[in-house]
Amino acid sequence: DIDTSGFDAKKYLKKLLESQGVTGLLQADNKLVREVRQIDGAMKTMVYENYSRFIHATQAIQQMKRDADHMDAEMAKLTQRVSAIAEKGTAVNDAFAQRREHIQRLSREHRALGGLQFLFGLPTQLNRLIGAAQFVEAAQLWSRSRPLLAHYRRLGLFETVAEDGREIMASVEATVWSRWNDCATGVAEGAECASLLVLL
Repeated sequence: DIDTSGFDAKKYLKKLLESQGVTGLLQADNKLVREVRQIDGAMKTMVYENYSRFIHATQAIQQMKRDADHMDAEMAKLTQRVSAIAEKGTAVNDAFAQRREHIQRLSREHRALGGLQFLFGLPTQLNRLIGAAQFVEAAQLWSRSRPLLAHYRRLGLFETVAEDGREIMASVEATVWSRWNDCATGVAEGAECASLLVLL
């Protein structure tokens, strides 16, 4: 058989010459030509298909390489942007840290000024409360103010305010003692006087 691996062309040709006439030989030749053409066409198709696959694979590899290069470039850009953002974030944080310290310092100064303003108005506040006979409130205000006055006294400040406050509260204390010693003072009023004397 011509399609087997053990095909012998000489034996095949000898057999054809012995068994076939001219017409048979021509038919065999035509058959062989057709088969050769079919095989040749199949081979060309196979080569074309494989070549086409090879071209597509090559193009795909090149595209992947371009994509990888593009991705590397984009990653490099992204890394640079992240680094730039991190640097800006650090700079902003440092700037805010400085402003935060400044704001905290201003806040402390504001509280200190508020305390100073409170002390400046202390004698007026005490006189207003005493004028309204609000002795308990005046005594409580004076009790809260004394530590602050003592603090600033060490700094040599508000000595006049402290002296005015002591004079005002001394008059209140004298009034309270007078009420305490008054025989007509009732139990409730006596208890109030005792509470005031403790505060004073």
